[in-house]
Amino acid sequence: MGSKNCPETPRQKMIGMMYLFLTAMLALNVSSAVLEGFVRVDQSLRKSKDNFKSRNSFIYNEFANQVSINPGKAEVWQNKALQVKVKADTMEKVIQDLKLLMAQRADGEGADPEKINKLDDLNAAPETMLDPINPRAKVLKNKIIDYKTFLISAIGDTTVNKKGAKVARSIEVSLNTNSTKGSTGKLWEDVLFGEMPVAASVALLSNLQNDVRNAESEVISYLYDQIDAADYKFTGLKAFVIPTSTYVLRGGEFSAQIILAAVDNTQEPTITVNGRNISADNKGDFWFKTTANSIGEQEIRGSIIALDGTGTPQKYEFMPLKYEVAEPNATVSATKMNVMYAGIDNPVSISVPGVSSTKVKPTISNGTLTALGGGNYIAKPSSIGTATINIEAEILGKTQKIGNGYIFKVKPTPPPMPFILVYKDVVDASGKTVKLPQKLAGGKISKRDLMESKGLVAELLDSDFDIEYKVTGFQVRTYDTNGNAQFIDASSGTWSEKQLTRMRSLDKDAIFYIAAIKAVGPDHLVKDLPVMEVIVK
Repeated sequence: MGSKNCPETPRQKMIGMMYLFLTAMLALNVSSAVLEGFVRVDQSLRKSKDNFKSRNSFIYNEFANQVSINPGKAEVWQNKALQVKVKADTMEKVIQDLKLLMAQRADGEGADPEKINKLDDLNAAPETMLDPINPRAKVLKNKIIDYKTFLISAIGDTTVNKKGAKVARSIEVSLNTNSTKGSTGKLWEDVLFGEMPVAASVALLSNLQNDVRNAESEVISYLYDQIDAADYKFTGLKAFVIPTSTYVLRGGEFSAQIILAAVDNTQEPTITVNGRNISADNKGDFWFKTTANSIGEQEIRGSIIALDGTGTPQKYEFMPLKYEVAEPNATVSATKMNVMYAGIDNPVSISVPGVSSTKVKPTISNGTLTALGGGNYIAKPSSIGTATINIEAEILGKTQKIGNGYIFKVKPTPPPMPFILVYKDVVDASGKTVKLPQKLAGGKISKRDLMESKGLVAELLDSDFDIEYKVTGFQVRTYDTNGNAQFIDASSGTWSEKQLTRMRSLDKDAIFYIAAIKAVGPDHLVKDLPVMEVIVK
Protein backbone atom coordinates (compact mmCIF):
# COMPACT_ATOMS: atom_id res chain seq x y z
CA MET A 1 0.00 0.00 0.00
CA GLY A 2 1.47 3.36 -0.98
CA SER A 3 1.28 6.32 1.33
CA LYS A 4 -1.30 8.91 0.21
CA ASN A 5 -0.87 11.86 2.53
CA CYS A 6 -3.28 14.80 2.34
CA PRO A 7 -1.70 17.83 0.60
CA GLU A 8 -0.30 20.21 3.16
CA THR A 9 -0.69 23.57 1.48
CA PRO A 10 -4.53 23.82 1.32
CA ARG A 11 -4.81 22.83 4.99
CA GLN A 12 -2.37 25.58 5.92
CA LYS A 13 -4.51 27.99 3.89
CA MET A 14 -7.48 27.04 6.10
CA ILE A 15 -5.41 27.97 9.18
CA GLY A 16 -4.42 31.26 7.56
CA MET A 17 -8.08 31.98 6.83
CA MET A 18 -8.93 31.48 10.52
CA TYR A 19 -6.22 33.92 11.68
CA LEU A 20 -7.34 36.55 9.18
CA PHE A 21 -10.91 36.22 10.51
CA LEU A 22 -9.77 36.59 14.09
CA THR A 23 -7.44 39.53 13.50
CA ALA A 24 -10.25 41.49 11.86
CA MET A 25 -12.69 40.44 14.63
CA LEU A 26 -10.63 42.31 17.23
CA ALA A 27 -11.56 45.61 15.57
CA LEU A 28 -15.26 44.80 14.96
CA ASN A 29 -18.42 44.48 16.96
CA VAL A 30 -19.05 40.75 16.57
CA SER A 31 -22.26 40.14 14.64
CA SER A 32 -24.38 37.03 15.02
CA ALA A 33 -23.68 36.20 11.36
CA VAL A 34 -19.92 36.16 11.96
CA LEU A 35 -20.35 34.03 15.10
CA GLU A 36 -22.52 31.59 13.16
CA GLY A 37 -19.75 31.52 10.58
CA PHE A 38 -17.35 30.23 13.22
CA VAL A 39 -19.88 27.55 14.16
CA ARG A 40 -20.00 26.43 10.52
CA VAL A 41 -16.19 26.43 10.34
CA ASP A 42 -16.05 24.32 13.52
CA GLN A 43 -18.56 21.84 12.07
CA SER A 44 -16.52 21.61 8.88
CA LEU A 45 -13.29 21.01 10.82
CA ARG A 46 -14.93 18.26 12.88
CA LYS A 47 -16.04 16.56 9.65
CA SER A 48 -12.47 16.75 8.33
CA LYS A 49 -11.18 15.22 11.58
CA ASP A 50 -13.65 12.35 11.23
CA ASN A 51 -12.39 11.77 7.66
CA PHE A 52 -8.84 11.49 8.98
CA LYS A 53 -9.93 9.11 11.74
CA SER A 54 -11.75 6.92 9.22
CA ARG A 55 -8.70 6.77 6.98
CA ASN A 56 -6.41 6.06 9.93
CA SER A 57 -8.71 3.28 11.13
CA PHE A 58 -8.41 1.67 7.72
CA ILE A 59 -4.60 1.82 7.89
CA TYR A 60 -4.57 0.23 11.38
CA ASN A 61 -6.77 -2.59 10.02
CA GLU A 62 -4.31 -3.10 7.19
CA PHE A 63 -1.49 -3.37 9.73
CA ALA A 64 -3.46 -6.19 11.36
CA ASN A 65 -3.91 -7.88 7.97
CA GLN A 66 -0.19 -7.70 7.29
CA VAL A 67 0.63 -9.12 10.74
CA SER A 68 -1.68 -12.07 10.06
CA ILE A 69 0.15 -12.72 6.77
CA ASN A 70 3.73 -12.14 7.88
CA PRO A 71 4.10 -11.26 11.59
CA GLY A 72 7.89 -11.36 11.41
CA LYS A 73 8.00 -8.31 9.14
CA ALA A 74 4.83 -6.44 10.02
CA GLU A 75 4.53 -6.74 13.81
CA VAL A 76 7.35 -4.35 14.72
CA TRP A 77 5.79 -1.62 12.55
CA GLN A 78 2.32 -2.33 13.87
CA ASN A 79 3.55 -1.90 17.46
CA LYS A 80 4.98 1.51 16.60
CA ALA A 81 1.77 2.50 14.85
CA LEU A 82 -0.36 1.46 17.84
CA GLN A 83 1.82 3.60 20.12
CA VAL A 84 1.11 6.53 17.77
CA LYS A 85 -2.62 5.77 18.01
CA VAL A 86 -2.55 5.87 21.82
CA LYS A 87 -0.73 9.22 21.78
CA ALA A 88 -3.09 10.69 19.17
CA ASP A 89 -6.23 9.50 20.99
CA THR A 90 -4.91 10.99 24.25
CA MET A 91 -4.03 14.29 22.57
CA GLU A 92 -7.47 14.61 20.96
CA LYS A 93 -9.17 13.93 24.32
CA VAL A 94 -7.03 16.55 26.07
CA ILE A 95 -8.14 19.15 23.52
CA GLN A 96 -11.77 17.99 23.67
CA ASP A 97 -11.75 18.37 27.48
CA LEU A 98 -10.51 21.95 27.08
CA LYS A 99 -13.34 22.69 24.62
CA LEU A 100 -15.81 21.35 27.21
CA LEU A 101 -14.30 23.56 29.94
CA MET A 102 -14.67 26.63 27.70
CA ALA A 103 -18.29 25.73 26.91
CA GLN A 104 -19.04 25.28 30.63
CA ARG A 105 -17.39 28.60 31.42
CA ALA A 106 -19.65 30.26 28.82
CA ASP A 107 -22.94 28.33 29.32
CA GLY A 108 -22.59 26.66 32.73
CA GLU A 109 -22.88 22.99 33.75
CA GLY A 110 -24.34 20.69 31.11
CA ALA A 111 -22.85 22.80 28.30
CA ASP A 112 -22.12 21.21 24.92
CA PRO A 113 -18.99 22.48 23.07
CA GLU A 114 -20.72 21.63 19.78
CA LYS A 115 -23.80 23.70 20.66
CA ILE A 116 -22.60 26.74 22.60
CA ASN A 117 -25.30 29.30 23.36
CA LYS A 118 -23.13 32.31 24.33
CA LEU A 119 -21.01 32.31 21.19
CA ASP A 120 -19.82 35.91 21.75
CA ASP A 121 -18.51 35.29 25.30
CA LEU A 122 -15.11 37.01 25.36
CA ASN A 123 -14.10 35.72 28.81
CA ALA A 124 -14.58 31.97 28.56
CA ALA A 125 -11.48 31.27 26.44
CA PRO A 126 -8.91 33.49 28.22
CA GLU A 127 -10.22 32.61 31.71
CA THR A 128 -10.07 28.89 30.92
CA MET A 129 -6.71 28.87 29.14
CA LEU A 130 -4.69 31.90 30.29
CA ASP A 131 -5.24 31.86 34.07
CA PRO A 132 -1.74 32.55 35.53
CA ILE A 133 -2.44 30.16 38.41
CA ASN A 134 -3.65 27.35 36.15
CA PRO A 135 -2.10 28.11 32.72
CA ARG A 136 -3.85 25.41 30.69
CA ALA A 137 -2.68 26.93 27.39
CA LYS A 138 0.98 26.52 28.34
CA VAL A 139 0.31 22.95 29.49
CA LEU A 140 -1.42 22.27 26.15
CA LYS A 141 1.50 23.72 24.23
CA ASN A 142 3.96 21.47 26.10
CA LYS A 143 1.78 18.43 25.38
CA ILE A 144 1.74 19.32 21.68
CA ILE A 145 5.53 19.67 21.70
CA ASP A 146 5.85 16.27 23.44
CA TYR A 147 3.44 14.71 20.91
CA LYS A 148 5.37 16.20 18.00
CA THR A 149 8.70 15.00 19.44
CA PHE A 150 7.29 11.49 19.89
CA LEU A 151 5.99 11.33 16.30
CA ILE A 152 9.31 12.43 14.85
CA SER A 153 11.16 9.90 17.02
CA ALA A 154 8.82 7.16 15.70
CA ILE A 155 9.98 7.96 12.17
CA GLY A 156 13.57 7.13 13.09
CA ASP A 157 16.79 8.51 11.66
CA THR A 158 15.76 11.21 9.17
CA THR A 159 19.34 12.12 8.24
CA VAL A 160 19.58 9.13 5.86
CA ASN A 161 15.90 8.80 4.96
CA LYS A 162 14.62 11.51 2.63
CA LYS A 163 11.01 10.37 2.80
CA GLY A 164 11.11 10.26 6.61
CA ALA A 165 12.73 13.71 6.67
CA LYS A 166 9.90 15.08 4.51
CA VAL A 167 7.28 13.65 6.88
CA ALA A 168 9.17 15.09 9.89
CA ARG A 169 9.29 18.55 8.28
CA SER A 170 5.57 18.39 7.55
CA ILE A 171 4.85 17.54 11.20
CA GLU A 172 7.07 20.40 12.38
CA VAL A 173 4.99 22.81 10.30
CA SER A 174 1.53 21.48 11.18
CA LEU A 175 2.25 21.28 14.94
CA ASN A 176 4.21 24.52 15.14
CA THR A 177 3.96 26.19 18.57
CA ASN A 178 6.65 28.84 18.24
CA SER A 179 6.35 31.83 20.59
CA THR A 180 5.21 34.13 17.80
CA LYS A 181 2.72 33.47 15.02
CA GLY A 182 3.30 35.23 11.70
CA SER A 183 3.65 39.00 11.98
CA THR A 184 1.38 39.43 14.99
CA GLY A 185 4.22 39.18 17.51
CA LYS A 186 1.88 37.48 19.97
CA LEU A 187 2.48 34.34 21.98
CA TRP A 188 1.00 31.16 20.50
CA GLU A 189 -1.43 30.86 23.43
CA ASP A 190 -2.52 34.52 23.14
CA VAL A 191 -3.25 34.11 19.43
CA LEU A 192 -5.56 31.16 20.12
CA PHE A 193 -7.22 32.30 23.34
CA GLY A 194 -6.57 36.00 24.08
CA GLU A 195 -9.54 38.34 23.66
CA MET A 196 -11.35 35.81 21.51
CA PRO A 197 -15.06 34.98 21.45
CA VAL A 198 -15.53 31.43 22.67
CA ALA A 199 -16.87 30.40 19.23
CA ALA A 200 -13.53 31.33 17.64
CA SER A 201 -11.33 29.59 20.25
CA VAL A 202 -13.39 26.39 20.07
CA ALA A 203 -13.01 26.40 16.26
CA LEU A 204 -9.23 26.85 16.65
CA LEU A 205 -9.09 23.91 19.06
CA SER A 206 -11.01 21.82 16.52
CA ASN A 207 -8.42 22.83 13.93
CA LEU A 208 -5.71 21.69 16.37
CA GLN A 209 -7.46 18.31 16.70
CA ASN A 210 -7.41 18.16 12.90
CA ASP A 211 -3.65 18.78 12.95
CA VAL A 212 -3.18 16.02 15.55
CA ARG A 213 -5.05 13.48 13.41
CA ASN A 214 -3.34 14.60 10.21
CA ALA A 215 0.09 14.19 11.83
CA GLU A 216 -0.98 10.72 13.05
CA SER A 217 -2.04 9.86 9.50
CA GLU A 218 1.28 10.93 8.00
CA VAL A 219 3.34 8.92 10.50
CA ILE A 220 1.34 5.66 10.37
CA SER A 221 1.25 5.84 6.55
CA TYR A 222 5.03 6.17 6.61
CA LEU A 223 5.37 3.25 9.06
CA TYR A 224 3.10 1.12 6.91
CA ASP A 225 5.27 1.77 3.85
CA GLN A 226 8.21 0.29 5.76
CA ILE A 227 6.61 -3.17 5.74
CA ASP A 228 7.42 -3.52 2.04
CA ALA A 229 3.84 -4.23 1.00
CA ALA A 230 4.92 -5.60 -2.37
CA ASP A 231 5.59 -8.96 -0.64
CA TYR A 232 2.01 -9.32 0.60
CA LYS A 233 -1.42 -10.21 -0.79
CA PHE A 234 -4.21 -7.96 0.48
CA THR A 235 -7.47 -9.48 1.64
CA GLY A 236 -9.57 -6.63 0.33
CA LEU A 237 -9.71 -3.19 -1.20
CA LYS A 238 -11.44 -0.03 -0.04
CA ALA A 239 -11.98 3.28 -1.81
CA PHE A 240 -11.32 6.66 -0.20
CA VAL A 241 -11.86 10.30 -1.16
CA ILE A 242 -9.59 12.81 0.65
CA PRO A 243 -10.65 16.47 0.36
CA THR A 244 -8.14 19.29 0.62
CA SER A 245 -10.80 21.12 2.63
CA THR A 246 -14.50 20.75 3.41
CA TYR A 247 -15.02 24.52 3.60
CA VAL A 248 -15.04 26.42 0.30
CA LEU A 249 -15.89 29.98 -0.70
CA ARG A 250 -18.42 30.37 -3.51
CA GLY A 251 -16.53 30.86 -6.74
CA GLY A 252 -13.55 28.98 -5.29
CA GLU A 253 -12.51 25.45 -6.17
CA PHE A 254 -13.33 22.29 -4.23
CA SER A 255 -10.78 19.51 -4.75
CA ALA A 256 -10.43 15.99 -3.39
CA GLN A 257 -7.95 13.20 -3.99
CA ILE A 258 -9.47 9.82 -4.93
CA ILE A 259 -7.38 6.85 -3.82
CA LEU A 260 -7.64 3.07 -3.73
CA ALA A 261 -5.83 1.69 -0.71
CA ALA A 262 -4.19 -1.23 -2.57
CA VAL A 263 -3.77 -1.33 -6.32
CA ASP A 264 -1.91 -3.08 -9.09
CA ASN A 265 0.50 -0.47 -10.41
CA THR A 266 0.40 -2.03 -13.88
CA GLN A 267 -3.32 -1.24 -14.21
CA GLU A 268 -5.27 2.01 -14.00
CA PRO A 269 -8.62 1.78 -12.18
CA THR A 270 -11.82 3.35 -13.52
CA ILE A 271 -12.94 6.12 -11.18
CA THR A 272 -16.35 7.80 -11.39
CA VAL A 273 -17.36 10.82 -9.24
CA ASN A 274 -20.83 12.40 -9.50
CA GLY A 275 -21.30 10.64 -12.83
CA ARG A 276 -18.01 11.92 -14.25
CA ASN A 277 -14.98 9.75 -15.10
CA ILE A 278 -11.70 10.84 -13.48
CA SER A 279 -8.35 10.33 -15.21
CA ALA A 280 -4.93 10.19 -13.57
CA ASP A 281 -2.63 13.21 -13.70
CA ASN A 282 1.00 13.04 -14.84
CA LYS A 283 1.99 11.78 -11.39
CA GLY A 284 -0.54 8.97 -11.46
CA ASP A 285 -2.80 10.61 -8.87
CA PHE A 286 -6.55 10.99 -9.28
CA TRP A 287 -8.21 14.31 -8.39
CA PHE A 288 -11.84 15.38 -8.53
CA LYS A 289 -12.24 19.14 -9.03
CA THR A 290 -15.35 21.25 -9.49
CA THR A 291 -16.21 24.95 -9.22
CA ALA A 292 -18.28 25.71 -6.13
CA ASN A 293 -21.18 27.76 -7.50
CA SER A 294 -23.94 26.81 -5.05
CA ILE A 295 -24.07 27.97 -1.43
CA GLY A 296 -24.59 25.42 1.35
CA GLU A 297 -23.80 21.77 1.97
CA GLN A 298 -22.70 19.81 -1.11
CA GLU A 299 -22.05 16.10 -1.59
CA ILE A 300 -19.96 13.92 -3.88
CA ARG A 301 -20.45 10.21 -4.52
CA GLY A 302 -18.52 7.78 -6.62
CA SER A 303 -16.86 4.44 -7.13
CA ILE A 304 -13.63 2.78 -8.20
CA ILE A 305 -13.53 -0.23 -10.50
CA ALA A 306 -10.30 -2.29 -10.43
CA LEU A 307 -9.33 -5.78 -11.59
CA ASP A 308 -8.77 -8.36 -8.86
CA GLY A 309 -6.08 -11.05 -8.93
CA THR A 310 -8.11 -13.10 -11.40
CA GLY A 311 -8.67 -10.18 -13.75
CA THR A 312 -12.31 -9.78 -12.73
CA PRO A 313 -13.55 -6.18 -12.41
CA GLN A 314 -14.57 -5.32 -8.84
CA LYS A 315 -16.55 -2.21 -7.97
CA TYR A 316 -15.86 -0.34 -4.70
CA GLU A 317 -18.19 2.46 -3.67
CA PHE A 318 -16.71 5.17 -1.47
CA MET A 319 -18.62 6.79 1.34
CA PRO A 320 -20.45 10.02 0.33
CA LEU A 321 -18.40 13.10 1.22
CA LYS A 322 -20.07 16.34 2.26
CA TYR A 323 -18.46 19.77 2.10
CA GLU A 324 -19.60 23.29 2.85
CA VAL A 325 -19.66 26.16 0.34
CA ALA A 326 -19.77 29.63 1.90
CA GLU A 327 -20.49 33.07 0.47
CA PRO A 328 -17.24 35.06 0.05
CA ASN A 329 -17.02 37.78 2.64
CA ALA A 330 -14.52 40.40 3.66
CA THR A 331 -13.78 42.08 6.94
CA VAL A 332 -13.29 45.84 6.88
CA SER A 333 -12.75 47.80 10.06
CA ALA A 334 -11.42 51.18 11.12
CA THR A 335 -8.72 50.09 13.53
CA LYS A 336 -9.16 53.05 15.87
CA MET A 337 -12.81 54.15 15.60
CA ASN A 338 -16.12 53.17 14.04
CA VAL A 339 -16.16 56.23 11.80
CA MET A 340 -13.69 58.10 9.67
CA TYR A 341 -12.76 61.76 9.98
CA ALA A 342 -12.36 63.98 6.96
CA GLY A 343 -8.93 65.24 6.06
CA ILE A 344 -6.88 62.99 8.35
CA ASP A 345 -5.26 59.54 8.21
CA ASN A 346 -7.70 56.83 9.35
CA PRO A 347 -5.99 53.44 9.84
CA VAL A 348 -8.07 50.62 8.30
CA SER A 349 -7.45 46.86 8.04
CA ILE A 350 -8.97 44.95 5.11
CA SER A 351 -8.85 41.20 4.59
CA VAL A 352 -10.65 38.47 2.70
CA PRO A 353 -10.64 35.10 4.48
CA GLY A 354 -8.52 32.57 2.65
CA VAL A 355 -7.07 35.15 0.22
CA SER A 356 -3.58 36.64 0.44
CA SER A 357 -3.52 40.38 1.16
CA THR A 358 -1.55 40.86 -2.08
CA LYS A 359 -4.59 39.56 -4.01
CA VAL A 360 -7.06 41.97 -2.35
CA LYS A 361 -7.77 45.20 -4.26
CA PRO A 362 -9.86 47.75 -2.30
CA THR A 363 -10.96 51.20 -3.49
CA ILE A 364 -12.66 54.10 -1.71
CA SER A 365 -15.36 56.41 -3.06
CA ASN A 366 -14.36 59.50 -1.05
CA GLY A 367 -10.70 60.52 -0.80
CA THR A 368 -7.71 58.20 -0.99
CA LEU A 369 -6.83 54.70 0.24
CA THR A 370 -3.11 53.99 0.65
CA ALA A 371 -1.77 50.46 1.17
CA LEU A 372 0.77 49.94 3.97
CA GLY A 373 1.18 46.18 3.50
CA GLY A 374 -0.16 43.14 5.31
CA GLY A 375 -3.80 44.16 4.85
CA ASN A 376 -3.28 47.57 6.51
CA TYR A 377 -4.35 50.79 4.80
CA ILE A 378 -4.69 54.52 5.43
CA ALA A 379 -8.05 55.96 4.41
CA LYS A 380 -8.16 59.73 4.00
CA PRO A 381 -11.68 60.95 3.12
CA SER A 382 -11.71 64.36 1.49
CA SER A 383 -15.23 65.45 2.41
CA ILE A 384 -17.89 64.95 5.08
CA GLY A 385 -20.70 62.46 4.46
CA THR A 386 -19.96 58.83 3.71
CA ALA A 387 -17.12 56.80 2.22
CA THR A 388 -17.69 53.40 0.63
CA ILE A 389 -14.88 50.86 0.45
CA ASN A 390 -15.37 48.41 -2.42
CA ILE A 391 -13.30 45.24 -2.53
CA GLU A 392 -12.22 42.92 -5.31
CA ALA A 393 -10.04 39.85 -4.79
CA GLU A 394 -8.21 37.53 -7.14
CA ILE A 395 -9.38 33.97 -6.38
CA LEU A 396 -7.97 31.11 -8.43
CA GLY A 397 -6.86 33.51 -11.15
CA LYS A 398 -10.24 35.26 -11.42
CA THR A 399 -11.09 38.72 -10.07
CA GLN A 400 -14.39 38.83 -8.25
CA LYS A 401 -16.28 41.39 -6.21
CA ILE A 402 -16.40 40.74 -2.45
CA GLY A 403 -19.53 41.94 -0.65
CA ASN A 404 -21.67 44.91 -1.68
CA GLY A 405 -19.44 47.69 -0.42
CA TYR A 406 -18.63 48.74 3.14
CA ILE A 407 -19.99 52.16 4.12
CA PHE A 408 -18.37 54.41 6.73
CA LYS A 409 -19.69 57.67 8.11
CA VAL A 410 -17.28 60.52 7.48
CA LYS A 411 -17.49 63.18 10.17
CA PRO A 412 -15.77 66.52 10.68
CA THR A 413 -12.94 66.41 13.17
CA PRO A 414 -14.16 67.19 16.71
CA PRO A 415 -13.66 70.75 18.02
CA PRO A 416 -10.54 71.14 20.16
CA MET A 417 -10.12 73.01 23.46
CA PRO A 418 -8.30 76.37 23.63
CA PHE A 419 -5.26 76.87 25.88
CA ILE A 420 -2.93 79.73 26.74
CA LEU A 421 0.62 78.60 25.97
CA VAL A 422 2.95 79.73 28.78
CA TYR A 423 6.49 78.78 29.69
CA LYS A 424 7.36 77.74 33.24
CA ASP A 425 10.73 77.44 34.89
CA VAL A 426 11.42 73.76 35.63
CA VAL A 427 14.53 72.15 37.12
CA ASP A 428 15.62 69.26 34.92
CA ALA A 429 17.46 66.07 35.94
CA SER A 430 20.86 67.78 35.69
CA GLY A 431 19.82 70.58 38.07
CA LYS A 432 19.50 73.22 35.36
CA THR A 433 16.52 75.55 35.22
CA VAL A 434 14.81 75.37 31.85
CA LYS A 435 11.59 76.80 30.49
CA LEU A 436 9.05 74.22 29.38
CA PRO A 437 5.73 74.94 27.66
CA GLN A 438 2.52 74.47 29.62
CA LYS A 439 -1.04 74.76 28.42
CA LEU A 440 -3.43 76.63 30.73
CA ALA A 441 -7.19 76.49 30.24
CA GLY A 442 -7.75 79.87 31.97
CA GLY A 443 -8.15 80.57 35.65
CA LYS A 444 -5.53 82.44 37.68
CA ILE A 445 -2.47 83.36 35.64
CA SER A 446 0.29 85.74 36.62
CA LYS A 447 0.79 88.89 34.56
CA ARG A 448 4.38 87.83 33.93
CA ASP A 449 3.27 84.50 32.43
CA LEU A 450 0.73 86.31 30.29
CA MET A 451 3.33 88.72 28.95
CA GLU A 452 5.79 85.91 28.20
CA SER A 453 3.23 83.61 26.62
CA LYS A 454 2.96 83.32 22.87
CA GLY A 455 -0.82 83.34 22.68
CA LEU A 456 -3.37 80.58 22.16
CA VAL A 457 -3.16 77.01 20.92
CA ALA A 458 -5.94 74.48 20.27
CA GLU A 459 -5.69 70.80 21.07
CA LEU A 460 -8.05 67.79 20.91
CA LEU A 461 -8.09 66.01 24.26
CA ASP A 462 -8.25 62.20 24.77
CA SER A 463 -8.08 61.41 21.07
CA ASP A 464 -6.61 58.35 19.34
CA PHE A 465 -5.70 60.57 16.38
CA ASP A 466 -2.90 63.11 16.08
CA ILE A 467 -4.86 66.09 14.72
CA GLU A 468 -3.25 69.50 14.38
CA TYR A 469 -5.41 72.61 14.79
CA LYS A 470 -4.46 76.20 14.08
CA VAL A 471 -6.01 79.12 15.97
CA THR A 472 -6.99 81.69 13.31
CA GLY A 473 -8.31 84.46 15.56
CA PHE A 474 -9.70 85.43 18.96
CA GLN A 475 -10.86 88.44 21.01
CA VAL A 476 -9.77 89.78 24.41
CA ARG A 477 -12.70 91.30 26.31
CA THR A 478 -12.12 93.50 29.36
CA TYR A 479 -14.52 95.52 31.52
CA ASP A 480 -13.79 98.52 33.78
CA THR A 481 -15.48 99.16 37.13
CA ASN A 482 -18.30 101.01 35.39
CA GLY A 483 -19.03 98.04 33.17
CA ASN A 484 -17.58 99.64 30.06
CA ALA A 485 -16.35 96.95 27.66
CA GLN A 486 -13.29 96.95 25.45
CA PHE A 487 -12.97 94.28 22.75
CA ILE A 488 -9.57 93.80 21.08
CA ASP A 489 -9.20 91.31 18.21
CA ALA A 490 -6.26 89.23 17.02
CA SER A 491 -6.16 87.70 13.52
CA SER A 492 -4.04 84.70 14.49
CA GLY A 493 -3.22 82.63 17.55
CA THR A 494 -0.65 85.19 18.74
CA TRP A 495 -1.40 88.13 21.06
CA SER A 496 -1.68 91.41 19.21
CA GLU A 497 0.26 94.40 20.51
CA LYS A 498 -2.98 96.09 21.60
CA GLN A 499 -4.02 93.00 23.53
CA LEU A 500 -0.64 92.84 25.30
CA THR A 501 -0.85 96.53 26.16
CA ARG A 502 -4.32 96.14 27.60
CA MET A 503 -3.43 93.05 29.67
CA ARG A 504 -0.31 94.83 30.98
CA SER A 505 -2.53 97.61 32.36
CA LEU A 506 -4.82 95.27 34.30
CA ASP A 507 -4.66 95.25 38.11
CA LYS A 508 -4.27 92.17 40.26
CA ASP A 509 -7.47 90.10 40.49
CA ALA A 510 -8.79 91.74 37.37
CA ILE A 511 -10.90 89.45 35.22
CA PHE A 512 -10.94 89.39 31.44
CA TYR A 513 -12.28 86.98 28.84
CA ILE A 514 -10.88 85.40 25.73
CA ALA A 515 -13.79 84.86 23.34
CA ALA A 516 -14.67 84.39 19.66
CA ILE A 517 -11.86 81.84 19.42
CA LYS A 518 -11.71 80.17 16.03
CA ALA A 519 -9.56 77.24 14.91
CA VAL A 520 -9.18 75.25 11.71
CA GLY A 521 -8.27 71.56 11.48
CA PRO A 522 -7.34 69.24 8.59
CA ASP A 523 -10.97 69.15 7.43
CA HIS A 524 -10.64 72.91 6.66
CA LEU A 525 -13.77 73.72 8.69
CA VAL A 526 -13.73 76.65 11.12
CA LYS A 527 -14.45 75.56 14.70
CA ASP A 528 -15.85 77.96 17.32
CA LEU A 529 -14.14 77.26 20.66
CA PRO A 530 -15.48 78.00 24.16
CA VAL A 531 -14.83 81.25 26.05
CA MET A 532 -11.94 81.33 28.53
CA GLU A 533 -12.01 83.33 31.79
CA VAL A 534 -8.66 84.62 33.06
CA ILE A 535 -7.94 86.14 36.49
CA VAL A 536 -4.75 88.19 36.81
CA LYS A 537 -2.83 87.15 39.92
